[in-house]
Amino acid sequence: MTPRHAIPVILLVFLLGSSPVQAEIKPTPGKQTEHEITVKVAVEEDGETEERELKVPFLLYVPKDYDAEGEPTPLLLFLHGAGERGKGGEELQRVAIHGPPKQAKAGKDLPFIVVSPQ
Repeated sequence: MTPRHAIPVILLVFLLGSSPVQAEIKPTPGKQTEHEITVKVAVEEDGETEERELKVPFLLYVPKDYDAEGEPTPLLLFLHGAGERGKGGEELQRVAIHGPPKQAKAGKDLPFIVVSPQ
């Protein structure tokens, strides 16, 4: 059985249409934390397909009462607009300018998991 905290990573990887290379994510209940996963993607150029690794930075928030073994927790995937794009690092905090990531950054207790890829 897949641990519940792995669900956001699996969903993110599914949405990107790739397979995980590295996905050791340890959420901190009640806090929004920065993470990065590396995924393998198939890239087609000039009729040839090549497999490459892609680093995907994201913010992850889990509620303070989150229990991986308890009741299922709703998941919200926050997709930012063009103004919040970047390549991780210091730019990752741009994702928290609006919406649920902004609320989580301000310390608001949200009743769902928030995954905010950049």
